[in-house]
Amino acid sequence: QAGYAQYWQEQVRPCLNNAIEQYRIAPEQLGAIHQEITRLAGGQPLDATGSRIYILGNIDNAFALLDETFCCTPLLLDPETARQYRIDFMQVYIHENLHRLSLSGELLDMLQTLYDNDDFYRTHEDRARAYGEGGNEAFVVAAERYVSRRLGRIDDKQVLDEFLVYCDGTHVLAPIVYRYLPDLRNGESFDGFLRRLFDRRIRPGKVESQYRRAMKKLAGTRKSEPTAAETRSRTQNP
Repeated sequence: QAGYAQYWQEQVRPCLNNAIEQYRIAPEQLGAIHQEITRLAGGQPLDATGSRIYILGNIDNAFALLDETFCCTPLLLDPETARQYRIDFMQVYIHENLHRLSLSGELLDMLQTLYDNDDFYRTHEDRARAYGEGGNEAFVVAAERYVSRRLGRIDDKQVLDEFLVYCDGTHVLAPIVYRYLPDLRNGESFDGFLRRLFDRRIRPGKVESQYRRAMKKLAGTRKSEPTAAETRSRTQNP
């Protein structure tokens, strides 16, 4: 009745289809992304539904979406516009698919305990929630940077920049999780890794020091460990 169906058919869909048809990504790159996400799942099934990514033809005419979604325009698919505004559709794709990783009630209880007992974390988490990006969002932000860095899609400066600017740098757990993700054990799930990290590193009263240590290490990086893509390249081209 509001005319959204007609608007979709006549305005949005043609624009969206054209943008999708022009977007290019190598199948092996997409496969590598899926492989990394599967590795983080650690044998646990991914949420079959997945996160929905809404791409709107005209953001000025966007209407309220009553669930956790990501809204963008087809311009996000355009490489030139992506470079201009420093946005990346594949980053969005990785991020949203990482939301499919299973997180246990035990882990969420640990997160709540941290909120109740760590002033530094609680102050930043309250600000993150004001953006609608609290809770487990910091875990996903860390995992996306980790996957993108391993695949050689970004460098250490881009990792640091994301932690500084995403929701005004409120996700103080993200750099801590990122710092220790290389310690993920073979076959270990992301949830299992996080619970182990909470047991050993992320404890009430310790978040600020862990955060500053992780950010200092990122800021001071000069020569990074090779990414998975760089390692493969060196092996294939000695």
